Amino acid sequence: MRKYLLVFAVLVLALAIAGCKKEQAQTGVNPPPITQTKPQPVGPPTFVAAGKTPEDHINDYFNAYKEQRLEDAFEMQPAENKAKQPKTDFLALRKSMPITEFKVGETKKLGANKVQIAVEYSIGQYGTWISTWEFEKKGDKWEALIYKASPKGQ
Repeated sequence: MRKYLLVFAVLVLALAIAGCKKEQAQTGVNPPPITQTKPQPVGPPTFVAAGKTPEDHINDYFNAYKEQRLEDAFEMQPAENKAKQPKTDFLALRKSMPITEFKVGETKKLGANKVQIAVEYSIGQYGTWISTWEFEKKGDKWEALIYKASPKGQ
């Protein structure tokens, strides 16, 4: 009986070692490269309202933010920004960080149909921030593509 237990133990040990070697061999293979994908837009693209300019759109957005009409402000964001931050988070963050004033900067051309506009705004105890928006003309409409915000001086 002892002989059979010894043979059984050796067999189990051999299988365990073989399994480890097989797993080790598999991990030696390089995994596929990790690619960073940008967030998928939430819903349709955000277009500037008919008869308005990208500057008007930004003024409307920041007035809505300043007046705490945050549902309106959320809807005016570019689709890519909506994909990065859920609506509930957007509303809570903007409510806790109200702006007191803003100033729309000059419009910079980035190409035949693309513009960039920076906005400086004050968030009270959090200081002055810069938000840079990009718009692209598609047919007779301007689409808000993206904006990036950071503290002034960074």
